[in-house]
Amino acid sequence: MQNLSPTIVIGLGTFGGRTVSHLRTLIYEEIGVAGLPFFRFVHISSHKDDENIKPQPANHVGQKDWENYNVFHSTINVDDMQTIKTLVEGTSPRAEKEPGWREWLDPDLIKVCDSAYISGAGNSRMIGRSCLWNNWSNNESIKTRIMNMVTEITAPDKQVETEQVLRDYINRK
Repeated sequence: MQNLSPTIVIGLGTFGGRTVSHLRTLIYEEIGVAGLPFFRFVHISSHKDDENIKPQPANHVGQKDWENYNVFHSTINVDDMQTIKTLVEGTSPRAEKEPGWREWLDPDLIKVCDSAYISGAGNSRMIGRSCLWNNWSNNESIKTRIMNMVTEITAPDKQVETEQVLRDYINRK
């Protein structure tokens, strides 16, 4: 068991979320629990309704925090859309703290959507990245939530609890 390490599996977008869900399913089918105490499963979605998507196995809702399938929303609302336009133009107060938007984000993609990106990024990697980075460091940010997970899964008691879950699994086999 020394070869296992605390792990956060992150899936970006719809495909990434499905991949994380399938991995969680494989673990559930093999060991009988949908995770391990020092694992976390995260789906970062640019679609506001993805919390309604049930993880597989759909009939297994985790009883413990480490069995849960976490969905973090990373959308761009109408106000954020204006901020991103000013970041790309270099006129935003955030532009100094967050350089690079102008260099990698095609301004024509922002013009395509006048309102917001709350129903997904439409398979546009640039828009998906914009959704992620726009929400990376704000209140209740994705970064903060992931860092909290790192703190949780690296706690010594999670290693002990993981070893016990795996011992129970081996004894059942």
